[in-house]
Amino acid sequence: MEIIYGLIGLVGGGVVAVVIQNVVLKSRKEQIIKSAEKEGENLKQNKILQAKEKFLKLKEDHETQIKDRERKLQSSEDRIRSKETALSKKIEEATRKEKQLERAQATLDSKAEAY
Repeated sequence: MEIIYGLIGLVGGGVVAVVIQNVVLKSRKEQIIKSAEKEGENLKQNKILQAKEKFLKLKEDHETQIKDRERKLQSSEDRIRSKETALSKKIEEATRKEKQLERAQATLDSKAEAY
């Protein structure tokens, strides 16, 4: 009879050990899952932050390129305006000289007719 009680105690102890082991493993499994979820969330946030930083860098580079193009365009426009102004002055000067020559020619023609 003592053997039976010993076997029952042994089997009961084994069952209790298995139940305790399952509870401990379940708790450990939940800890591992929570840790993995937290790490995954951290990685996700890190990647989002990296993407935002890259976007801002690309936006800044793009704006710099746009401003550079605008500066070059403004410089070209200023150069063209300057050339237009110089040409206008040359045309005015040529027109003035042409009128002066026409007046001088008319004066010479009238003097030549008078002789």
